[in-house]
Amino acid sequence: MLAGGGASAGPPGWSVVFAALTGALSAGAALWALRNAGPRYRLYYGLSRKRRDESSWEVSFYLSSRGRRDITREAFDKEQPIEFDIGAPIRELTSVLSSHPTLRIVEHHYEGTRLFVGPGLISRWQDLRFTIITDSEPVVPSCWQSLIDVQFIYTDLPPRIRWQVVSALGFLAYFIVFVIAGTIVAYSFGVKQWILVGAFFIGSIPIGIWILYRRSRAPLE
Repeated sequence: MLAGGGASAGPPGWSVVFAALTGALSAGAALWALRNAGPRYRLYYGLSRKRRDESSWEVSFYLSSRGRRDITREAFDKEQPIEFDIGAPIRELTSVLSSHPTLRIVEHHYEGTRLFVGPGLISRWQDLRFTIITDSEPVVPSCWQSLIDVQFIYTDLPPRIRWQVVSALGFLAYFIVFVIAGTIVAYSFGVKQWILVGAFFIGSIPIGIWILYRRSRAPLE
């Protein structure tokens, strides 16, 4: 993976130090990207559907906050809710599930084909799943948003699958950064390859801990 060469790094201890710094800085960069990359306020929304019987569909509508800050009640312009039109008459809103069970769920209601969310707190890293019964098959939802300076993104992926993709991309970013930094260290200081390989695996430990910690917060399926 990485080749050694160039100048000698001196005593073996210095090779370990250089390799450890490479792993730590690479892991730190990947963790920073996982935690802080992106805009201050971002909301993902989407839905999945399945037919219940000849006259109704069950819809799971997802709303996920993935910005760097909580979305507070004050972020709603004139305290107007967000409107999502799913294109099918809503018969019933059967349940609302939050990935943060200790937080009060943001205000919500429905009228006709539209689901209204807010105003209220939507916490950072909070996922909401609205289970809806409709009279016909829903379509890709239209969104009329009243939030100030919030990025809205439609996605077909439920929160847990999306988090798995993000986790994989974060680990890939760590691998790429480590390979580049490790190659520079190997050629500049003569650090042996086996030391860098060890540093790579040690540096991956905080990445794994972060991923397990985020998974423990149970992004919704």
